[in-house]
Amino acid sequence: MNTQTSALKRVIQTTPRVFLQGVEVSLEPKFQIMKQAVEEESARNGISLDDKQSTIATASILSTNPALLVTTNLILRSRLTKYLKHPSLSLTDAMQPRKVGRKRMFHNEIEETNHVNECSLPRKRRSVVEISRSGEDIRYWSTVQDAAKDLEVSLSSVYTACRKGKLVKGRTLKYAEDCPLDICIHNDSDFGLTALSENKIKLIDCFDVSKLNLMNTENQSKVSIIAFVSGGTYPSDDLNSARGRRRAGGLALHFPQVATNDVLNPKETIRDSMVGHIQKKLLEKFRLSVTKAFGMIMPEQFDGSIVKDGLILLGFPYLRPSRNRCDLYACHGAIKVVLQLLKQTSVEKDMRNMDVDIQICSDSSYSWKLLKNSQQVLRWGSASGIETFEFDGEGPRYLANPDLLFPLAKTMNRIVKSDVVDDLGKRLCLGRNITITFHHSEHVLVDKITGGYINHLSFCAKKTARWQFHKR
Repeated sequence: MNTQTSALKRVIQTTPRVFLQGVEVSLEPKFQIMKQAVEEESARNGISLDDKQSTIATASILSTNPALLVTTNLILRSRLTKYLKHPSLSLTDAMQPRKVGRKRMFHNEIEETNHVNECSLPRKRRSVVEISRSGEDIRYWSTVQDAAKDLEVSLSSVYTACRKGKLVKGRTLKYAEDCPLDICIHNDSDFGLTALSENKIKLIDCFDVSKLNLMNTENQSKVSIIAFVSGGTYPSDDLNSARGRRRAGGLALHFPQVATNDVLNPKETIRDSMVGHIQKKLLEKFRLSVTKAFGMIMPEQFDGSIVKDGLILLGFPYLRPSRNRCDLYACHGAIKVVLQLLKQTSVEKDMRNMDVDIQICSDSSYSWKLLKNSQQVLRWGSASGIETFEFDGEGPRYLANPDLLFPLAKTMNRIVKSDVVDDLGKRLCLGRNITITFHHSEHVLVDKITGGYINHLSFCAKKTARWQFHKR
């Protein structure tokens, strides 16, 4: 294989989108056009390049901006001719991606087709925390604007302080999402910030949700399961990055009701011991459920999943990762874990007289608008296969990502109808009345929790996408 073929192969591997173009009539001529321009520029600057050097330089430019390979030969020639007339501008700089004429990469038509009377979603906010010298978080603002107003400084001062660590009136400020996050389960509405030991600053987002009583031995008529999910991609979408490059996706799933208390109390009562045993059993079942549901789990040693806290970080297993697709699969991932959890419970426990209420909260408007009508999703899941699945929701079918939406609807349908069997093929009952509802996280947490929790979960998803990208 000669140097030119090898260089072109590397470009194609990093840019699968170029497969839309023919090799002989499109890709090869463009490579030759760019190579000729590189040699002309080098000769003008008094530099002599051999064939291997000019080939490598050409491949480097095309790898930086692979969109050049999907334009026409005429446009590429005219663009090169234009920039070669400016000796002060190098081809490497001139051929960088441009913002002019770039469209939104993921134009959400579903959002545009919403009815006017539909409630509008609040904009994501970046919460700000003031950190004391001892490392404790002593003050909190729900938005940058609130912090700037309270401290009587400009917005840019707060932004700079959070990003670069500069002091503002002698105060150290951080974005709440940059602090490690923990969720505390309470039965009251005492919300606030708490300093934890070992000089680790954790934002305590407290909301009114009880511990998961799925493994309790006493008789009960209802169990509620809640999960918060988020998706992310790496590299992120922006106008400065070339389209068509290889990307990876990541998911963050958090089941706050699973979180356990690691602190042992030597004076614990018999009842406390029983509660601890039930929590330990729940954690074991949850861990097994996650293992059965997924393959690419980000290990804890890579600052990844923390099963004892109910936090699961996963790589996106499908093709064409985008923020919308990752968010949609994150919703499916949550109900896959719930399905496995209910299956294990039903093997040991009679669920016939128990109602199961499942709440999935996503920070994605795209996912929420697709899934908010539970009856519609169940109807989609009743189709025999994706070939007979007829999407009749808002927006066109291709934006609904049917390759992800239909499996989600199918899993949801199986849970609600208890259409599952054990290892011996015996039909299991997952509950008497089972409901699955999808919410937008900012609807559920509004006026109770700051945006810090939502932002941190999104940060975890992006971190997982980065891990998945470098893992290959």
